[in-house]
Amino acid sequence: MKKFLIAAALLAGVAVAAPFAGSAVYAKADNETCQPVTTEKVSNEEEISPYAFTKIAVGTRSDSEYVYAYARNTFTLFSSNVPVYLYLYASTVATPNIEEMELISTNYITDLNMNKEITCSARHTEQLYWCARAIFTASGQTKTVTSAPVLYGVDGTKLS
Repeated sequence: MKKFLIAAALLAGVAVAAPFAGSAVYAKADNETCQPVTTEKVSNEEEISPYAFTKIAVGTRSDSEYVYAYARNTFTLFSSNVPVYLYLYASTVATPNIEEMELISTNYITDLNMNKEITCSARHTEQLYWCARAIFTASGQTKTVTSAPVLYGVDGTKLS
């Protein structure tokens, strides 16, 4: 019966914390499908840590004065401490390589709880491409999620 319930839950798309599931960390950027980044199996003899599933959304937004990078914990299964570093980058040219962009602003939180958000911001000075990056740790795994570059005008209008 137990195997049937687990199989039914998996078919329904429900996350199941089975005794041998180990830990899995999921990362999601805007408009991307959430995929497992790592899965670790453990044997019966080893101490099993709690199964944790964390989903972080990362992106940029703008108003008439500021551009914001944000990281939002959209889902955490079971209690989990999720420290997050957030970075806001800018560039005059579009580039998929964040190392070619200039770091403008940063923020850090020791535990980004579910449905909470961390932001960092910079004032509009010119038309620039902006990109956000979050580095977080969940279930002992450190992951990096980077948003796509977005072009904002001086007035905060999204141009691309």
